[in-house]
Amino acid sequence: MNHQIVARKAIGHLTKNDIEPTPVTFSIWFLYYLGENKALIARMKSFLSTGQPISGASYEKLYEVYVLKEHFRESLGL
Repeated sequence: MNHQIVARKAIGHLTKNDIEPTPVTFSIWFLYYLGENKALIARMKSFLSTGQPISGASYEKLYEVYVLKEHFRESLGL
């Protein structure tokens, strides 16, 4: 999928749901809509199924666990 389209979709989601647009929240939703990080998508679906908003601390933890660690693994070729 085109990254510009995914970025617009992520920004639209943040705006529509009154989520503060930060680099962390944008990255999470961008990757969610991009659809390539299956572990992140599964965890996000679990969060979304509760019907509760995701807290800032939860976004930070999601970013740490599913984005930074994945990037680190890829950079090492694991």
